[in-house]
Amino acid sequence: MTEEDFLAHWGGDEFIIISSQSDVNRLDQFCQNILNIIQENVVINEYQIGVTASIGVSFSAAESTDLESLINNSYRALRKAKTNGKQNYEFYKKDMATESHNHLKADLKEAIEKKQFSVYYQPVINPQTGKIISLEALLRWQHPELGMIKPATFIPLAEQTGLIFSLGEFVLHTVCLQHHDWQKMGIPTIPVSINFSSQQLKQVNLRDKLPH
Repeated sequence: MTEEDFLAHWGGDEFIIISSQSDVNRLDQFCQNILNIIQENVVINEYQIGVTASIGVSFSAAESTDLESLINNSYRALRKAKTNGKQNYEFYKKDMATESHNHLKADLKEAIEKKQFSVYYQPVINPQTGKIISLEALLRWQHPELGMIKPATFIPLAEQTGLIFSLGEFVLHTVCLQHHDWQKMGIPTIPVSINFSSQQLKQVNLRDKLPH
């Protein structure tokens, strides 16, 4: 790495490198050097610990200068690298977007079954009193390989596959049960807003989905 390069811990076992290097051959060598260094055994208290890594690479000049798009493309390349086995790296190609889209569709049903979704509560605060006046329930998907996936990515997929109804019921049940737990703990009632898909609002039996 040069002084101009940037290295940061991205979360969990993930790291991100931003480099000004654009020569493919040099990047090839750069990725291979990283893999070689990581592969070296680490000795702790006389125990040898083996570590492996996978790398996904995207280019700002070729795909996008938007940081979010670059990271998403790097994740797509990373996923491809992981499917090829340990100690691999891949450069992003445009067809990976379609491939990743199809993979996520397949992963979505499994994610619901394996409870990879969770609900976060974003507070709405009165600026004058500093008190919480309401909450917004936000659905999040923690993918085991790709990390946190944005609702803007998985909600359209859920609508296309019909899984939006299962997700909607999950959020509804989770919020109602959480609200009940807060009441049992003596926490004052706080209004909670839930985001619904237009498809969910068309359900004639939506009211019946509420926990009794």
